[in-house]
Amino acid sequence: MIRQTAAAVVVFLIALVVGMMIAGTNGDASAAPTTVPIATTTTTEPRAFFVAPEETVVGPVVIVAEPPSLDGNQLTIDFSITSLAPTADAADVTQQLGFGNTLVVPPEELNTVFLDNWVISAGESVIAGGPANPAARAARFDVGEGFDLNSLDSITIDSFAVLTPINVDLELAVGSESARVAPGVTARLLAVTEQARTIVQVELLSERGFNLDNLRVAGAGPGWVSAVREAEGRPRWNLTYDGTVAPSPIPIRVEGTVWVAVDGGTQVATGDES
Repeated sequence: MIRQTAAAVVVFLIALVVGMMIAGTNGDASAAPTTVPIATTTTTEPRAFFVAPEETVVGPVVIVAEPPSLDGNQLTIDFSITSLAPTADAADVTQQLGFGNTLVVPPEELNTVFLDNWVISAGESVIAGGPANPAARAARFDVGEGFDLNSLDSITIDSFAVLTPINVDLELAVGSESARVAPGVTARLLAVTEQARTIVQVELLSERGFNLDNLRVAGAGPGWVSAVREAEGRPRWNLTYDGTVAPSPIPIRVEGTVWVAVDGGTQVATGDES
């Protein structure tokens, strides 16, 4: 009996040791370190843009400017323009080419924004420049000899012009020969030649000369027979009135499109900026 009990104790002890060994093995396995990748998040939203990351929005257009280049005394900034304004419902524009010729331009081909006044800053120097006309795609600056591109601090569009349709009735008379048509545009009575059919000559003046390419002048009201721009191409119109005496005052209508200036102050990004 004692032997059986001793044997049982021995068996129990052996089983206990084996169990502890097995438990220790499993414990080591469960304690093995594990690596869990940490997910990182960012709260910075990606920068939205219309055309390119280095674009500049100016009024209703986006420009993408290339890095400035230097050729002798002239600094040049090439750029492209993309319009943000819809043109599906816009009307065609008739341009006056002179000698009785006209050109009809569909809205999708129009240059509707003229980025005319640019300024570059380099140290203590501030130099004005810009494109030569609305169709140009390069702003140019006369910087003089020895200009260092690395000294360029900023490029700014000080003002731009927007192509705007107008249809204006106004009156001219002796003693009141001039009248405002639109910002920067004036109509002036030059001469009245009274004969079997009276000829009234009207001239348009503009702070921007190319404004006059898109304007037409005619007599307003009954009695007017024709309106013809001078054959030489100057912004003068001969209006024919069916009468020996011109109306007083003389009613005229000016229609077409003009460039209206808008103050800017927009700093231009270039392709070499990150």
